[in-house]
Parts: sequence; structure tokens; C-alpha cells
Amino acid sequence: MTMSRLWRTHLLLVLPCMALLCALPAQGAPIILGISNSGGGTIGSNLQSFGRGDLVLYDPATDTASLYFDEDGPSGFHRDGGNGETITAVHRVDGDSVLLSHQRRNYIGGIAGGPNELSNDPHDVFEIDQGANLATRVFSGRNQVFPPSIPNGFAANENVNGVSRAPNGNLIITTTDGAILGGLGFSQDDLVEVDLVAQTVSLYFDGTPGQPDGRGFLAAERIDAAHVMPSGNIVLSTDNTATLGGLTFERGDLIEYDPSTNMATMLLQGSSVFRDASGDVGAVLDIESVWVAPEPTSLLLLALGVGLIRRRRRQTA
Repeated sequence: MTMSRLWRTHLLLVLPCMALLCALPAQGAPIILGISNSGGGTIGSNLQSFGRGDLVLYDPATDTASLYFDEDGPSGFHRDGGNGETITAVHRVDGDSVLLSHQRRNYIGGIAGGPNELSNDPHDVFEIDQGANLATRVFSGRNQVFPPSIPNGFAANENVNGVSRAPNGNLIITTTDGAILGGLGFSQDDLVEVDLVAQTVSLYFDGTPGQPDGRGFLAAERIDAAHVMPSGNIVLSTDNTATLGGLTFERGDLIEYDPSTNMATMLLQGSSVFRDASGDVGAVLDIESVWVAPEPTSLLLLALGVGLIRRRRRQTA
């Protein structure tokens, strides 16, 4: 067998494995999350406390957590110190940079009143580099341009209730109430895909109950937090007890839904990780924002790809 044929054989063997690994659920992956409870909450065996304007990084493998974003820290909110801003959406970009949206108008980035301070409304999405303390607006809900109207963002003052950056770079958004964006109407149990380059909006996930094929929620729900995995699976939490993909879950739970099979699995049972004032599990908290680390297999896939490329280069040298 020639070296080129051997390389192709290895590739044919690896590709099906890659497809299988990409389909694996995200169970056990680190999670960034925020809550909307006015009294804050506690999570993990190390009893990490956090407020509704904070974000924690939780590791299910060790049942421990650490503060990831401090609303009162150097890169936190300027005009709401200690008053409890609520982060309604989060997506980690890289390093300490995250996409955020929050419940009411606030200011972030630079110093209070300084030239780099950025004001944001609940219908906006911005990126904050915590290390550089620099904020930039990514999506301007009311003023975003979607042809032919200029502008024709949200038709009313909406609250972005979840944001995720899909593998193709587009934004996946849900809102607290039904909304109209770029001429597309959707409900609070839907997710829409926003292509900021092509300036288009399309329905990404239809949560409407009673669909002929059995998809969607069993009853009308509100998505409180959502994240799209590289596999295309959707991690979400809802405002109340809900049923999706054959799984019934409670407020404060996170599930992973596979649109290709219309099946859901429990990713995080809130009552087993959230703690009460005594440190005992069982507290009920409202998850308001979530980001889940890519499946651990992503690193393996990258290593396989790099290995194949290097082998190919050695063979052709």
C-alpha cells in the first residue's frame, strides 16, 4: 500500500469516529451560569456564593465553583454597585472575554464616566474583555439593521434572555417575551438565529407546543437560558417545570436537547448542586444565563486532525 493510500485509509477510519464523538453529550463539562434570585445563591461543595449580577464557573466533575464575573469588580458594572444587576445572557468567547446581556440599562468598560465606558440596554448584547476592561457592542437590539428597513431591530423594548454564538459565528437569541426582530415574529419559547454579516434573522428552534411531529415543548414555556453546543445540541433552562424531548425537568435544571433526534437528557439538576443557607443541597434557584464548555472530545478531534496533517507533510517531504 502506498503512503498516500495509507493516509487516506487512516482518514476514512477517523472521520466516522469524529462524527460519533461530536454527537456525545456535554455531561461533565464545566459550566458558566448566572441566576436571577434577588438574594443570590450558593453552589458546589466549596459553597461558592454569588449574586444575580455575578457569574460562576462550576465544575460538575469536582462539584466545586469559582467566581468568573464579579459585577462589583474592576470590569463589572459601574452604575449599579451592589444593587443587583441581573445577567440574562452569557457566552464565553475566549480567555476572559464574554458576551453578555443584562436586565436594565447599565454601564461597563473602562472607568465610570470615562471615554471607554459603554452604556447598554436590555435589548443589546456586548462583549467585555475582563482582562483589558474593554467593552464593545456586538448587537444593538433596537437599532440593528436588517434590510430593507433601516433600522428594523426589535419592534419594541425587549430583553435578551439568552445568547449563544453558533459554530458558524451567528448569534442565537431568545427574549423574555415574544418579539419581532428583522420582521420575524417569534415567541418566548423559541430561539432565533441572527446573521450579522448577511443581516438576516431566521427561526433556529421552534418551541411551539402541539407540533404535528411531536417537537416543541409540551406546553407554552419561557426559555430562561440557552446555549448551543458545537454538536448543534441545545442546552437550556426554563422559567417553570417543562417537558421537552420526552424529558420533564424543573425550574433551575439544565437539559441538553438534541434536535436531530428530538430527545433530551438532564445535564444539571439544580436541586443537587445549589445549596441553602446551611450548605445543604436542595435550594431552588432560577438559572438565567448559561454557557457550557465544548465537549472534552473537541481537543481529541483537534489532536487527531493535527496528527494526520503532520503525517501527511512528512510523507510528501
